[in-house]
Amino acid sequence: MKESLVLRLRNSNSNVVGIKDSEGSLNKIMNYRIKLGNDFIVMTGTDSLIAPAIMMGSDGVVSAIADVAPEFCVKLFNFAFDGDIKNAKRLQYDMLKIREITKSFSDSRAVLKYILYQRKIFSSYRVRRPLKELSDEEKKKLSRILIIRENGDFEIHTA
Repeated sequence: MKESLVLRLRNSNSNVVGIKDSEGSLNKIMNYRIKLGNDFIVMTGTDSLIAPAIMMGSDGVVSAIADVAPEFCVKLFNFAFDGDIKNAKRLQYDMLKIREITKSFSDSRAVLKYILYQRKIFSSYRVRRPLKELSDEEKKKLSRILIIRENGDFEIHTA
């Protein structure tokens, strides 16, 4: 959405207080902050931009990976917010690996639900139509390559 349109909406509607942008453009996040000011809430909606968006003024993130590993995402957010570039960069690259894994399956939402099931947060891994459940082969593969611990840490085994 164009920053000028968001500015017009905010100026003409008192209940427009922020935006979540999932376009994946750091430039757009920064322009929202510059043109709409610090009193307007700017959120990124993509896991691939958490650290850079926070470092450049985003107020937060709406993250799919945070659904299954909130502890990991909180660490990433805090490193970025505190300006700990070394650790923020390391976790952001780890986030990209997790994201690539989840997107490599038939339905990334079914992957997230299965991870929640593995973490014993959900009692079932079943998804509703029209989503497709992971096949038995996909569940085995996921269990081998991505292990998310209770504290949000994870291991990736690509071999």
